[in-house]
Amino acid sequence: MQYSKRIEINNLKEIQQELINYNFFKAVPDLESFNGPLKKNSTSGITFSTLPNLPKLKEFLESTVNTNLITHFHIINIGPMEHSPIHHDDDDAPWGLNIPMLNCEYSNTIWYDDNDNELERICLDTVHFLNTVAMHQVLNHCDENRLAMSIRFAGTHDLDKIIK
Repeated sequence: MQYSKRIEINNLKEIQQELINYNFFKAVPDLESFNGPLKKNSTSGITFSTLPNLPKLKEFLESTVNTNLITHFHIINIGPMEHSPIHHDDDDAPWGLNIPMLNCEYSNTIWYDDNDNELERICLDTVHFLNTVAMHQVLNHCDENRLAMSIRFAGTHDLDKIIK
């Protein structure tokens, strides 16, 4: 089973800056009651149904993936020195295109078998396709929040149908 696929891109820093500068949280009416990505010492996320029109991100996506298959995306926060539980994502999008936004170079995503034995480990230091339906966990080894964007695609398990 494939768990990840690394994607090298030349303008990652520009895309990251575009994402960091965009206010994803303006759509959340009451951020104080939301245990979301802006709060330190939390592990959480927020889901959005449409991608913002960001030129660098759009250019990258149009050159890399079948954009017609994009269904939604998440902004995922892992608090300082925190980790997510071992889990699988419960949506119809088995692949996520994960883009590191902030402090991801100090973290790992780990996939496990049914006996919690480690199968694969990656550092999200660049863009990766990640298998989100296999059991996995994110560890943040940094004393700052880790933010990443995970773009999800219509329910195909075939990564070759997503990548151009």
